Amino acid sequence: MTIDEAIAQAERIAEGQEKSAELSPCDHAKERISKSAAEHRQLAAWLRELKELRLTVGMIKVEDLKSALTLLREYKADNNELREQIERLDSENYKLTEKLEEIGTAFNEQVSLVGWYEERVKDLIAELEKVTKQEKEYKRLLKSAANVLKTFIPCDDDYCSECIKQGQNCEYDDSFKWLYAGEAEKLIGEEP
Repeated sequence: MTIDEAIAQAERIAEGQEKSAELSPCDHAKERISKSAAEHRQLAAWLRELKELRLTVGMIKVEDLKSALTLLREYKADNNELREQIERLDSENYKLTEKLEEIGTAFNEQVSLVGWYEERVKDLIAELEKVTKQEKEYKRLLKSAANVLKTFIPCDDDYCSECIKQGQNCEYDDSFKWLYAGEAEKLIGEEP
C-alpha cells in the first residue's frame, strides 16, 4: 500500500463512520463511532504531513548537504577572521582615542597659555600706552623748563656754571643759554 492509498483509505473509513454515526439510534454507539471517525481523520492528516515531509526531504540531496556544510565552515572561518579584525580595530580605536584625548588635553593647555599670553600682551600694551603718555608729558615739561630757563635766567656770574659758555668769552650782555639745552632739545625731538 502506498501513502496516498493509506490516506484515501483513512478518509473513506472516516466518512463511512461519520455516516454510520448519524444513522445509529444508540447514543453510546454514535459516540464511539464518531470518535473512531475523528481518529481516522487525524490519521489521514498525519499521513498527508508525512507525505509532505518526505517530499521536502527527498528534494534535499547529499551533495547539497555537503555544500551547505562547506559554506557553514567557510562562514565560521570568515566569522572568526572578522572577529579578529574587529578586536584589532577596537584595540587601534582605543589607542587612537587615548591619543586624541592626549592631544585634546595638550591643545586645551596651549589654548589656556595663549589666553594667558594675550592677557600679558594686553597688560604690556596698556603699560606702554601709559609710559608713552608719561614720556609725552615729560617732554612737554622739559620743553617748558628749557623755555623758562632761556627767558628768565639772567646772564651774570651767578649762573655761569649752568651756561653753555661757562664764563668764557662772555661779556654778560649775551643772553644766557642753558648748558643742557641741546641735550634737552634732542630728548624732546627738536633740533638745538
